[in-house]
Amino acid sequence: MKFRRSVSRGRRALVVAIVGALLGLGLTLVPRPLVAAVSTFNALADTQINSGSPNANYGSDSKMATCGSGTRTCSADGANEKRALVKFTVTGLAGTVRSAKLRYYAVTTPAPSVTVKLVTDNSWTETGATWSNASTLATAAASSLSPAGSTKKYYEADVTGAVTTNGTFSFVLLNSTSTTLRLATRESTSPRAPPQLVVDLDTSTTSTSTTSTSSTTSTSSTTSTSTTTPPPVDPVLVAAG
Repeated sequence: MKFRRSVSRGRRALVVAIVGALLGLGLTLVPRPLVAAVSTFNALADTQINSGSPNANYGSDSKMATCGSGTRTCSADGANEKRALVKFTVTGLAGTVRSAKLRYYAVTTPAPSVTVKLVTDNSWTETGATWSNASTLATAAASSLSPAGSTKKYYEADVTGAVTTNGTFSFVLLNSTSTTLRLATRESTSPRAPPQLVVDLDTSTTSTSTTSTSSTTSTSSTTSTSTTTPPPVDPVLVAAG
C-alpha cells in the first residue's frame, strides 16, 4: 500500500513539474474541441418545379412533388413533369467525411425509388425557382437511387461522393414513374419532417496545430443540428507569444 501511494505521489509530482516547465516556456494547455461524429443539417431551401406551370413558384408549400421524369406523365394530372429541389448549407465539419445521406419524408404512398443528382449551380432560390429558370440547372453526371417503399417515412439516398467538406449543396429529386410522390418540405408542420443531410465524420484524422494566443482569435460557426455528443477534448499546446 505504501509503495502504491509513493508511486501515485511521484506521478503527481512529475505532472506538476512538467506543467511548471511548460508555463516557464510561455506555453499553456487548452482543450481542443472535436466535431461530433454525426451531424444532421436541415434543408436551407426546398421547392418543386412543374412543367405544366412553367412560371409558377411553390416555395411556400408544405409539400413538393416529383414524378414523370423523362416522360412528363404524372398520376396527379396525367401530364406535366414535376421535380423537387433541395439546398443545404454544411458548416463545422473537421475531419474526413465517411458518408453523407440525403433524407426526405414521403407523405404519400406508394413511394417509388427516387434518383438524386447534385445540382452544381446553387443560384436558385426557394422563392424564385420555377420550371422556366430551374429545369435547366447544371447537374453532376453521377446520381444515387433511394429505395422504394409502401409506408410514410424517411427514405435515404447515398450522396457521399457529392459532400466531402463544408459548403452549400443543392440536389434535384427525380421520379421516373407516373406515380406522384409528395415529400414534406421544411415548411411542413404535420409531419414536421424537413429534408435532411446526414454527414458521418471520421474525426480521428483531424490535425492539431499550435497557435499563438497573442495574434489569433477564435470564431465559432453554427450547424443546424448535431445528433451525437462530441468526444472528450484533447489538450493542445498554445504559445503565449
